[in-house]
Amino acid sequence: MARLTYGQKAKRVLVFLLALRNRSIASSLARYGFDDAELKLGWEHLSNLSRGRLDVVTTASPKLVNDVDAFENEWFPVVGATLQHKHPDAHELVFRNLSQATGAGAVINVRTFLERLERLPKSKTEGGLGREGKVAMDLLAKRGLTPDVIAPVKKTLDRIAQIEPATAAPERNAEQDAIAEREMWEWYLQWSAIARIAVKERRLLKLMGFLQTSAGVVVDPELEEEEDEEDGGESDEDGGEEEEKPVTPAA
Repeated sequence: MARLTYGQKAKRVLVFLLALRNRSIASSLARYGFDDAELKLGWEHLSNLSRGRLDVVTTASPKLVNDVDAFENEWFPVVGATLQHKHPDAHELVFRNLSQATGAGAVINVRTFLERLERLPKSKTEGGLGREGKVAMDLLAKRGLTPDVIAPVKKTLDRIAQIEPATAAPERNAEQDAIAEREMWEWYLQWSAIARIAVKERRLLKLMGFLQTSAGVVVDPELEEEEDEEDGGESDEDGGEEEEKPVTPAA
């Protein structure tokens, strides 16, 4: 599963965890031993992977996630275009390893985005760009990204996340990051596989991010794509490829 990036894995697990807040899903998994302790463990794994990078543990409701997603959809393109052409160093600082996501993944992205914007006018010793960063922020304010526009989404993030100050995060090395990533992903692989068996309602399967093939098999699209790459993109024995279609709510 190493083909998936850190960000892709974190987003996938976040979508799954948010879906587990649904009582129907949780009750379906309960017969297989899923309980509050397992749910807490899942959030802890995501937190451990994020801590030191994003410093966020998300407990968002779908509506609040959508509010953050809407902010991202509007302001990432505006800020990206403005900084890329006027302040390329600021663009590199703000958007390094950061790209637009949808749904739950936007929570992680927007939190990181806002933290980096706040860092821009700080001195270089504090990780900012000093005067250049202040000029860049002034330009973004002229584009409409004012403190009054940022404040509501920050409040939303405060509602859906427990934020730990970056200064409180311990230093992490590559080995610790690898362990955190492996533990989170193993937890996800276990419970996502069980969920695809335990949950039958299409609407709930879609909520967890799964797809259903034309043969009625429920799959994780990202994992299926990864397996296809590892197999060299070969089709099935009959020479045809099985079509995947999004799960749609039952009538």
